[in-house]
Amino acid sequence: MPFGLVAWVGCVATTVLWAGGASSDIAGRGWRLEKPGPFACSITFPFGRNGRAEPLLSVGTGGAGDVIFVYYHSEERISLGWEQLGGGVIYSDPIDVAFAQPHRLMFSLGSLMPPEGNSLYTARPECAALRETVLVQLDGRTVLAAHGTFRPFVPGGVAIGANVVGGAVAGAFFSGGITEVTPIDPRAVLDAGSVLTNFLQHRTNKATAGPLGAIGLENYPGPVLIRLRFPRGLAGQSEPLVVTGKTGAGDIIYVRYDNDHQVRFGYDHWSVGGPVSDPVEIDPDRTQELLVSMGSMLPSASEGNGDAYARLRHQCLVFLNGQRVLRCSSRFYPTLPTQIIIAANPIGGSTARSRFSGVILHVEPVRPEDIPTTAP
Repeated sequence: MPFGLVAWVGCVATTVLWAGGASSDIAGRGWRLEKPGPFACSITFPFGRNGRAEPLLSVGTGGAGDVIFVYYHSEERISLGWEQLGGGVIYSDPIDVAFAQPHRLMFSLGSLMPPEGNSLYTARPECAALRETVLVQLDGRTVLAAHGTFRPFVPGGVAIGANVVGGAVAGAFFSGGITEVTPIDPRAVLDAGSVLTNFLQHRTNKATAGPLGAIGLENYPGPVLIRLRFPRGLAGQSEPLVVTGKTGAGDIIYVRYDNDHQVRFGYDHWSVGGPVSDPVEIDPDRTQELLVSMGSMLPSASEGNGDAYARLRHQCLVFLNGQRVLRCSSRFYPTLPTQIIIAANPIGGSTARSRFSGVILHVEPVRPEDIPTTAP
């Protein structure tokens, strides 16, 4: 299937129809994608760009849309990022790469996908999850994955190697080399590896989410493992991690920022309050694993089958990267599944802001037998 591309240098544009066997070097220029779908390309990162960010892909129009970019930490290390104008910025963990050598990048973005009703979604309904995600792989490894809300695909509104959207991070053009731009079947993206499958599985079967964040669960999840990155610049502020219940009768687990590298975790039982942990060291540039359990998150005991969650029903537990950072006992307020919210505070609890401003990468349930011992 041919790819429709428009190439431009400065303000001069010409239409180019590119077929699968061709190869074009587009360093220092940009290409507009005319047909929807994920794609892959060969990219060579340049030297001498330390501390800068350059666009790899932009989708939308001036002042509205998304930019996928590369940030250069050093001559050997980069991060990839996603900025959604008006919605925040997500960075990958730092990645060691060989500069001046080609690397294969795969891009899948909600605004690259065909519109609702396309025959693709009839043949593979699970592909619909790609309309609400951004996924980037580098040399076959998933380095960036996040949920979001995207505008529909618009022919000519996708620029490879250039930033036609704007934003606060990336410059105008990518100064390295981009070659071998090839379309990727969305079904192949789903089959790319278990990391993608697991990431999309949560969104498809268990949750709904707003832009860059708040996740509401459809069933009692039990304890959950949350992969996230904490934001910078919020010293003295507190943000919600897991909120259950309703206004006047809710329970909140939150994070309080001492500074960019030190946080505390707290629990608030409405009208009663709760404990706050000692300071915990974090690296805001790296993904953290947070395991959270509250009695209000647990399903009811099955009649005649015992209670697998018995030891957890009156416990509030928080583990960061496998280490317990908060534990207390509580009688949790009654909660419906729809009143269990991750990364937002819709009940208005005073101990945390309205939403978590960091990045939620993945959420999955944890079996009760896999929760570390709750003994002091």
